Amino acid sequence: MGARKSLLAALTVVFTSAPAFACHRHLFFWHHCQETVVAVAPPIIPIPIPIPAPVYVAQAPVQVYVQGDMPPPPMVVAEPVYVAPPPAPAPVVVARPVAVVPAPVVVVQPQQPKEEEPGYARLAVKWAPGLSAVVDTQAKAFGPASFAQNFGLEFRLSRYFALRGDLELRSGARSWDIPGIKVSLFPSSRVHPFASASLSINQVDGQPANRVSLGFMAAAGLDITVWRWFFLSAEARYNTIPGNCCALPRVTGLVGAGVQFL
Repeated sequence: MGARKSLLAALTVVFTSAPAFACHRHLFFWHHCQETVVAVAPPIIPIPIPIPAPVYVAQAPVQVYVQGDMPPPPMVVAEPVYVAPPPAPAPVVVARPVAVVPAPVVVVQPQQPKEEEPGYARLAVKWAPGLSAVVDTQAKAFGPASFAQNFGLEFRLSRYFALRGDLELRSGARSWDIPGIKVSLFPSSRVHPFASASLSINQVDGQPANRVSLGFMAAAGLDITVWRWFFLSAEARYNTIPGNCCALPRVTGLVGAGVQFL
C-alpha cells in the first residue's frame, strides 16, 4: 500500500507543476507565463485497508478423571507368533523325451480244434474190395487173380501212429491180421500216405484139415479224408508165409472207404 501512495503523490506533483515548468522553459505554455498560478491541493483519496477478521478456534472440553481406588486394568500378554519360513522351491525336473515305439501287432490265427482236424478221430472202420493173386518168385509172374474184400478196424494212438487189424476174404481162403502198427504221414493234410506191418493167420479150405499157417503181412497206401467223418482208402498188401514151402506169396490191391469217429 505504501508504494501505491507514493506513486499517486508523485503524479499529483507532476501535473500541478507542469504549467510553471513550461513557462520557465518557454515551451508550449508561453502565453501563460504572466498569469498567476493558483495551486490547487490534490484531492485525498481514501484507500481502504483490509482488516483481517478474527479467527475463533473451538477447543473441545477436556475431561479430567481422577483415579481413585480402582484396580489397574488387566495386562494381556499375547503369545508369540512364529512365522514359518517359506517352503523351498521344488526342483524343476526336466523329463527327457521318450521315444514311443509302436508295439508290433500280432495277429493270432484261430486254430482248428483237434477233433476237427482230418485224420485225428480215434476209431475208424473201413471196407475195401479188390483183386488178389499169388506171385511166382522163381518165374517172376503173377497167378490168376481172384476177387477179395477186406474189413479193417483201426484205433489211432496219436496223429501219426495207430493199431490196425484186418480180415481179408478170398475165394476158398481167408487171412486174419493180428493188430499191428500203422504209421501215417502228414496227418493234418487231407491226403496222407501210410505204411503198416503185422502178423497174419492164413487159412486155406483146399488144404487137408483146413491147415492154418502163420505168416507176415505188409501194406502201403493212401488215406484221403473227404470230410470229418468219411474218408477213402487205397492200398497194396503183400502176404507171405515163410514156414510153408508150398504156399506162394500173395499180392492184393484194395480200394475202399471208411468212417471215423470218437
